[in-house]
Amino acid sequence: MYKKIITRILQVISFALLVLVLFNSCESTPMTNEPEFRLLSQEQHSMNPGELPQPMIVGGEEVDPACPNCKYDFMVSLQYNGGWGGHFCGGSLVREDWVITAAHCVQGDSPSSIKVKIGLHDVDGTTGSITRYVDDIIVHPQYSGNSLNNDYALLHLSSPVTNFEPIQLCTDTAHDEEPVIATTMGWGATQSGGWGSDELLEVDVPIDDSCGNYSNSDITNNMVCAGFNSGGYDSCQGDSGGPLIMTNDDGEYELIGIVSWGYGCAEPNYPGVYSKIHSRLSWFFGYIGEPEEEEEIVLGDMNFDGELDVTDIIQVINVILNVGDFTDNQLIAADYNSDGINNILDVVQLVSYILGTNFTQSVQWLEDNFPSLKTKERLSKLDKLQFFSKKDNCIQLQKELDVVLQNYEKLIKENEQLKRDVEFWKKMDTEKMIMLKKWSPVIQELSRYGE
Repeated sequence: MYKKIITRILQVISFALLVLVLFNSCESTPMTNEPEFRLLSQEQHSMNPGELPQPMIVGGEEVDPACPNCKYDFMVSLQYNGGWGGHFCGGSLVREDWVITAAHCVQGDSPSSIKVKIGLHDVDGTTGSITRYVDDIIVHPQYSGNSLNNDYALLHLSSPVTNFEPIQLCTDTAHDEEPVIATTMGWGATQSGGWGSDELLEVDVPIDDSCGNYSNSDITNNMVCAGFNSGGYDSCQGDSGGPLIMTNDDGEYELIGIVSWGYGCAEPNYPGVYSKIHSRLSWFFGYIGEPEEEEEIVLGDMNFDGELDVTDIIQVINVILNVGDFTDNQLIAADYNSDGINNILDVVQLVSYILGTNFTQSVQWLEDNFPSLKTKERLSKLDKLQFFSKKDNCIQLQKELDVVLQNYEKLIKENEQLKRDVEFWKKMDTEKMIMLKKWSPVIQELSRYGE
């Protein structure tokens, strides 16, 4: 009898202990003075340090103009194929068939499980948006899931994107130093742990070389921090892999960072941490190729060797005879007199320049050395009013030149004004950063009183 009673008491005590254990496991983590560590993708990752929820844009605004009149052509959404699908990370189109994102977004995923959506504003679908599938995922070989150092990945697309403009990579370190204002964007949460945004949002954040209260061991040379000391503006869960951009002196967007990680979202003294593009340019270019430099075109120089000679004459003749294939730049070079038409006059005038002969002598030289060109016959078929009416043509050219000069002078004035505007805003940015640093402690103290 006593044995049964003791057994029943032990069962009750064991049940009570089990209830307590379950109850405690459902309670939230005890509060600490440190914000939670976060990754900025929308799928859960467990990694050291900590288990990370993911970020979205905090304190930002809807991108305007929105796609299909895209302000940011290069912005992409990474989405899962099949199942529930949906957006989980951002990315940047950097070549027609390459996308840059964060390694922690795609580590361990197979290419067939991911698709890329380009031209989105509403993450669930936008008129004019396109889908590309991924046939290769390349994660940086030195990526660390513990420290998130080298948080870089490249996605190769199964077919090129031709109707959206890729973004160029930042090749100048001067653009990723404070007090420059950068911009980040995405469909992530608008507050830490919150829901993602249906529309593409963007927010301006200053580069912060001090990286707030992060320790030196947290931040590597492959990372760049961006955010206000007072918090309030940041990327957040769901923004991982998306771009951190700046505008260069030519008014072009440049990719300077990849949304990577941070403590909380928009917390004071804990700016967002981004994978720095510039420090790994050689790795990127090893796969996507060096940026193409604009080829300087010298009229008549068909082989672009910097010299005009008989070889160039022969190639211009081939253009007129439609023999062989020529690039767009070669066709421009073949238009020696810049009248917008490749014809026999280009050859005659090029011959005159190279051989130092007059028009008649050049025609005869061509007749003697290239009879198949039939120079005289081609000249006789030209519209004399169009190509040989000196008086009318000169008057018209003078009028056109006057208009060009007027527009040029106008552009010069506008350019000077733009330079003054740029200097003004640079000065304002600098003063703004100085004031923010100066008054940040006061603002934080006032915030505490407000609480």
